[in-house]
Amino acid sequence: MRIENSIIQFHPQCHFETLRLTDLQRQYLADLQSQQTISQIALRYLELGWLMNFDEMYRLIESLSLHSWILNPEFKEYFQQKHLTQKMTALASDANVLSDQIDLKKYPFFRSLSDELIEYFVTESELFEMRADSVLCQIGDRDRHLYVLVSGEACLYKNNAEGRLQYIAHLKAGSVFGEMSFFLGTPRTAQIVTTKQSKILKINYNKAVLDPHMNQEKNKAIVYRFWIQQALNNSDFFKNIPSDCLDQLTFAGQIVRLKEGYRLFNQGDQAAEAYILIQGQLSVYQNQQKINTLMQGSMVGEVALMAAKGLRTATVQAERECLLLHIKNSDFYQLLANNLALAKEIQILAANRLQKDQQRISRL
Repeated sequence: MRIENSIIQFHPQCHFETLRLTDLQRQYLADLQSQQTISQIALRYLELGWLMNFDEMYRLIESLSLHSWILNPEFKEYFQQKHLTQKMTALASDANVLSDQIDLKKYPFFRSLSDELIEYFVTESELFEMRADSVLCQIGDRDRHLYVLVSGEACLYKNNAEGRLQYIAHLKAGSVFGEMSFFLGTPRTAQIVTTKQSKILKINYNKAVLDPHMNQEKNKAIVYRFWIQQALNNSDFFKNIPSDCLDQLTFAGQIVRLKEGYRLFNQGDQAAEAYILIQGQLSVYQNQQKINTLMQGSMVGEVALMAAKGLRTATVQAERECLLLHIKNSDFYQLLANNLALAKEIQILAANRLQKDQQRISRL
């Protein structure tokens, strides 16, 4: 059971008076003692027009767990994993590692697949090493291999409107690519080039085995999930977020595509959603001056929902064609209520961005 939906069982000999708690934390402790779950408390406050301070709640729960005053085993396990990331680094440093020694379930996308399908992927795969500046995929290629970047780094390029290669994204260890060709049978739409010596797991498409189980709509959904997981996996912001939170985030919204130059929202607009930038690049303007550029994995629009009373603090526009995960505010708050660590990080991010915005405005 997730800690956000667990009724906390307190140790009968808790000494809460020895804790240095803020007034908010004392209120949250009283709520928890009244048999309310973290999720219920967050949503109840939201109905009253208040946003829970998730950072305060997180630090309260962490302190109670470290004092062993919470008996529920899931809380102890939650905080023992310390900041709870299962971000992929290289799975092996031995140059002679075999592909069947790689646990694909450690990679974000593969966690949601069946054991049978993962076993198939392993049997149809081979591991090889590539030097820096090696080309893995070329635009227009028609092979149907799926690739996993086990270690190293690579860059993804696509053709722009003028037909010239344009940098799109940086791929770190744990990234999966080649998914459109693998699942949809389409020609390669990107060029992948290693930037460091890298280990690559290549998974071959076995037409006889996979074709009977594949349909176009299901495969499109799988490809979208790949893209979201890849953006999260390569995001500096999401690197400290628990893997189960990221899995839920993957299914929290809908994919939207923006054309180059499209304005996502204007400064001063009322906010009704948040976004995660999956592919592309966004420009941020404040008082008609460009103040920032957002890249793959960036959170967009969370400041208005978390720290600015529902009003957009900046104008955001697509610098080139973009894909975003669009999350409605009701789904956004439900996601936060059920993912304490994720909520804490997003709230801190929003508060820091708002403070920088206010400092920037004061200097103008």
